[in-house]
Amino acid sequence: MLQAARAPDVPVAERRHLALYFSLLTVTLGFSDPTGVIGLPLQFILKDRLHLGPQGLALFEAIILVPSYIGFLSGWIRDRWRPRRFGDHGYFLLAGPVALACYLYLSLPAMSIDYGRLLGTIFLAALAFEMMGGVAEAMMTSAGQRYAMTGRLSAIDEIAQTCADVAALAAGGWLASHAAPQTTFLVAAASTCGVVAMGFWRPASVTAAIGAPTSKTAGRWFALDAIPRMRPLWVVVAMVSLWNFSPGWSTPLFYRLTSTVGLSPQAYGLFRAASYASVAGATVLYGYLCQRQPVGRVLKWAISANIFAGALFFLIAGPWQAITIGILVGLLNGFSNVALFDIARRSCPAELEGTGTMAVFSAWAIAGTAGDLFGSWVYAHAGFVACIAIDAMTNALILPMIVRLPRGLLESRDGRP
Repeated sequence: MLQAARAPDVPVAERRHLALYFSLLTVTLGFSDPTGVIGLPLQFILKDRLHLGPQGLALFEAIILVPSYIGFLSGWIRDRWRPRRFGDHGYFLLAGPVALACYLYLSLPAMSIDYGRLLGTIFLAALAFEMMGGVAEAMMTSAGQRYAMTGRLSAIDEIAQTCADVAALAAGGWLASHAAPQTTFLVAAASTCGVVAMGFWRPASVTAAIGAPTSKTAGRWFALDAIPRMRPLWVVVAMVSLWNFSPGWSTPLFYRLTSTVGLSPQAYGLFRAASYASVAGATVLYGYLCQRQPVGRVLKWAISANIFAGALFFLIAGPWQAITIGILVGLLNGFSNVALFDIARRSCPAELEGTGTMAVFSAWAIAGTAGDLFGSWVYAHAGFVACIAIDAMTNALILPMIVRLPRGLLESRDGRP
């Protein structure tokens, strides 16, 4: 059964404390991880210095995202075992220094840009960040279910991730144009120190929402038999997979805008930053709507509006058009993203919040990489139009899947059971 929220009366000060804590945690993780501030400079290093084509670039990104494909294991490890002294926060003190060491290694002045060394080191950093990210998402799901505010915490998570993405893209675009690769990795190392520092901050409102893994469900060694029986969760996994498949939105779009349209690294970074910034606007509105409209209704509206959003990319002819279209697309995407993850948090089984939440994130990562690899092949053989057409079809397939979710789940909203 789905865990029913009892809608406790949470003081305003405590809600703000939760919002502040999870906002800072998401921002530091999102800015520092391998898809954060080093993400855009890394693309240009591979494209311009190592001369990789679209498929080679997509393959590199597919490899470093392997930890995300098995991200449910990080959630399962967290559900099974937590450091005795620091609990969930202990993972930031264990995995954070590993990521920090990887960035410091790549920032050494004598370090040459070599494909194998770059791939191996970034992969290890991605593994460390996946463990920390899984713990952070599990903590947020636990707090959301306890306080009946999964929608608001999902909105806070999306806004914070958007802020991290905007800052990372703006900084990454500047670094790609003006700084050496070693400087970029040194910036990432400095921001990773903030992640380690989060391990020492243990707010009472957060620790009170998270129980120890001692119940009958989480006490069994595998404790995974509850997951396959959670039909709503797997429907959400399928919906997230279709949504993030997006064959035209990553590498094909990057090559179209930088090679065909001719955007500079800084202009492309501003386009991406504008898109993510407008996601924040949609997410703020969702934080209001999730208390007044059923999550299923908002999700139907959002997916329907996004079916033909990719066609807007064909209007881009220069930097200003790119920024304008980025804002429009970000607004359309923002509602769908936060609504999908809200309904995913509501579908997670009790005491397996890490496993359930990270199963959704694993599906997100696998679908995104599969879509990017497939989209790169389609882009090379059939062009950008075919990529966008396929994306529209996969989005449309989500609509009939929404009605397969339980009615009580679709009609739920924040602050109510």
